[in-house]
Amino acid sequence: MRYLFVFIFSLMLFFGCGEKESSVPEAGKDKYSIDSSEIVMEPADNPGEQFMMEYRFVKGDPYDYRISMISDVSQVTTADTTVSMSVHNSRVYLLRLTPREIDNDGTVDLECEITSAKLEMEGNGNKVTYVSDTIKTAGDKEKFAEHHSLINNPFSIRLNKRGEILEIYKADKLVNSFLEYRNLKDSATAEDKNNLKTQIIETMLKPLLIQIFREVPEKSIAKDSIWTVKQPSRQVLSFQLDQTSRFKIKDLEKLKDNKIAVISADLDTKVTGESRHTEQGVSYNFSKPVIFATGTIYFNVDNGFVHKVRTETSYETFISAEGPTPKGIQKMTKKEIIKNLSFVEKI
Repeated sequence: MRYLFVFIFSLMLFFGCGEKESSVPEAGKDKYSIDSSEIVMEPADNPGEQFMMEYRFVKGDPYDYRISMISDVSQVTTADTTVSMSVHNSRVYLLRLTPREIDNDGTVDLECEITSAKLEMEGNGNKVTYVSDTIKTAGDKEKFAEHHSLINNPFSIRLNKRGEILEIYKADKLVNSFLEYRNLKDSATAEDKNNLKTQIIETMLKPLLIQIFREVPEKSIAKDSIWTVKQPSRQVLSFQLDQTSRFKIKDLEKLKDNKIAVISADLDTKVTGESRHTEQGVSYNFSKPVIFATGTIYFNVDNGFVHKVRTETSYETFISAEGPTPKGIQKMTKKEIIKNLSFVEKI
């Protein structure tokens, strides 16, 4: 049995759970800068009215977003000595969505393109920076293949009007670019390519897209309305996590002439499983993970899209283990804390 520590995207998957609107970033402004401010709005004319939330798109019109994710990971491991590690990770993606086909029921096929990205990771005295605009050489492309293969390689998604992602497809260009950058294009089998495509979709693309598309109810709602979205069960350490995202309409406000639903979000987590486990003579004792998640979503009711999102999550685990070694019985403990901030901005 393998015990894996959740990293970077873990709680973001659980949740899937600028004050100025423009098609491009403001002149002179760093396109990767994060706007973490709240939107300044006016009270709606009728804040208690009933309304429908549906995703609506205009065929051929581009919808540009900036998705930013900041993660801090700290670990303390104690055995013969105590070893501490901390990692700070930030990722910013600029993404364009273009509706290509829209069915009568509102289901839409969107072409998605990550046009640029900036990633920074810093930990224990080391720092790595990736900026897609600066990658020119074959060596740089090979070094950052898993990131650079996402850039300027359109793929497609199918989305219903409730914001449920039905399918992510046409990701072959991303796979081929990755293999080309790693000099594996000729040696990779069809099975290798399919496995890689699945991995890219599930671990890279889907976690990005569910930041933008939050599932909304099919019925009319109003201020104080509540709905829930069940998340897939997850196995973490020796525990099963059953999680439900909860959403509530806090307010109905107005930005220029558009009604904006202000939605609060949190996460209900039920943890089940055994705290103790023995494998190959080693006894493990797991504390139940401590999970916190909260967020605010601004949904443009009149035009049918997410305008801005801020989410905050934290995750804490503690493990102790005891087992035989050539030097006798040895004890070990490990504590890990992960804190994530994510922002979505329509630009």
